[in-house]
Amino acid sequence: MYPLFETVCIRDAKVMYPEWHIRRYEESFLRFYGYPPQEPLFDSVSLFDSLQRLPASDTVKMKILYGSKGKTVELSPYSSKNIQTLKMVEADDIDYSLKFADRSCLDELTARRGIYDDILIIKDEMVTDSSFCNIVFFDGDRYITPSTPLLRGVARQRLLDLGVIEEREVRAVDIGKFGSFVLINAMRDFFTLPQIPVGNIF
Repeated sequence: MYPLFETVCIRDAKVMYPEWHIRRYEESFLRFYGYPPQEPLFDSVSLFDSLQRLPASDTVKMKILYGSKGKTVELSPYSSKNIQTLKMVEADDIDYSLKFADRSCLDELTARRGIYDDILIIKDEMVTDSSFCNIVFFDGDRYITPSTPLLRGVARQRLLDLGVIEEREVRAVDIGKFGSFVLINAMRDFFTLPQIPVGNIF
């Protein structure tokens, strides 16, 4: 019923960076259905009632599933995953250009990670994303995100808009040219994430 979704960070009972989520929601809806959404992303009275009941210090994950028949909201406690190692997997036919509720294509690839914490998906020799994050590399001077992500995440877009990171073509063979990387998404704050050595990508 709800083919698409947004994952939104709630911190101190506030929606973080709503303008970037609204932009992607409107663009994704238009691409999927061919017409713009008839209701805004953040319009539910019950949503704001839920936020008011949250403890002020909590970080909460809000999942908004939506489609042509409306939307539904799920709130859950957030605990950051400790990802230290990535396994490169090739997937030339994968398409996750919208934030689809059906993540089976990603789940199948993640099942191939073996002993590693997560995967780094390589499509047509180009670096894309992990199973749930965009990746940002550090070359000792600049932060670079691949220009070929599977999904253009809201955290990635916000950092590009602010000039914090740059977009560049990154092939799998280029990974060794960088020193470290971080994994970002709407729930993971780029400015507090630890740098992980690129030697941890296998």
